[in-house]
Amino acid sequence: MERYIERAIRQVPEAERIAPLESIALPIAEKLRFQAEGDPITELYINLLSRAMDGQRVGEAHPAFFTIITQLAPDELLFLNDVAMREEAIIMAPSGRKVYPPPSERDRRLIELDTPHRIVVTIKEMMFGYEMLNQPEMFPVYQEHLQHLGLIEYSNVMEPIARDLRLMREPGTGMTLFSIQLTQFGKLFLKAGTQER
Repeated sequence: MERYIERAIRQVPEAERIAPLESIALPIAEKLRFQAEGDPITELYINLLSRAMDGQRVGEAHPAFFTIITQLAPDELLFLNDVAMREEAIIMAPSGRKVYPPPSERDRRLIELDTPHRIVVTIKEMMFGYEMLNQPEMFPVYQEHLQHLGLIEYSNVMEPIARDLRLMREPGTGMTLFSIQLTQFGKLFLKAGTQER
């Protein structure tokens, strides 16, 4: 635990260091006692503690963030980071199935759309790849949980091609497209959870 706290302190320029609020620092220190080295959730705790000790960035250490970190699965963090890189993620979801489409099926479905090539290219760039998750079958649960936590929200990027979504649906085997983005709260959460100054 001491090495984690030392890392958090070192991330803050000496001139900016302040004493953190005990209501943030103590619960984080307690959690860090049981966190594994190299775990992405451990990094969130360390970075949140760092924010709480940084006079310039202490406002990023929202009190709710500690509780959110305690509830996150590593796969949920992977998804959040992926959405943050794109500003928005398009999800291709199966209708009535639990197995999410591999890249080859996603590509095939997109080619079948009667949509201009440039739109298909944009969708592919924004598409979330379930194969990056350790438990892709849990994605609907992750998605619902992250929305409940206020970190993600549905967006309307798909409206321009809404007419094409009908072509994605086939009885029992169809796919639907929708998009998700980080909320402002979600953006602040990830900002507080990174080392970047």
